[in-house]
Amino acid sequence: MSQERTYKELIVGLEKLNQQILVMHEVIDKYVEVLLDLDPNTLESMTDTYHSESLTYSNLQKELIHLMKTIELDGQDITIKSIVGKCKSLGFEIIAYSLEELRVAIKENASIMDDKQSRMINLLLFASSCNSDTLKDIYSLADSDYKAYNSNGRVDRSGIGIGLNHQV
Repeated sequence: MSQERTYKELIVGLEKLNQQILVMHEVIDKYVEVLLDLDPNTLESMTDTYHSESLTYSNLQKELIHLMKTIELDGQDITIKSIVGKCKSLGFEIIAYSLEELRVAIKENASIMDDKQSRMINLLLFASSCNSDTLKDIYSLADSDYKAYNSNGRVDRSGIGIGLNHQV
């Protein structure tokens, strides 16, 4: 395979990855909306969608890494930045420009995606904590005289049914 063709395939791969990151932005935003709406059916569907799109993102990353490993860089670390330099040294200025432009866009979009995922995870943790607290309240009010015992024969302080939804 010619070097120029490999670099062009790398551009296509980076474009696909950048597009997938933008898809992830939309999925995460929708997931957060669904979490706030508390609709269990839509939440399950969005969880499946998020998982599917995350797998696609991961597979695109693996494909790019494999493609990048096929590029000879004379002992340099294999990064998009070093590949851009190699393209410039070979006279592939347009390809180098396209790669650099995509590198910057992906870096920015990935950073935004990381922030969105962090907010989504914090929301999930908050919802889990609230759900656990609510279940503790419900089970403790159900029968205040009921005592649950652990395997040592002592009174279990976690309460009735808490093990079903215990926070990890």
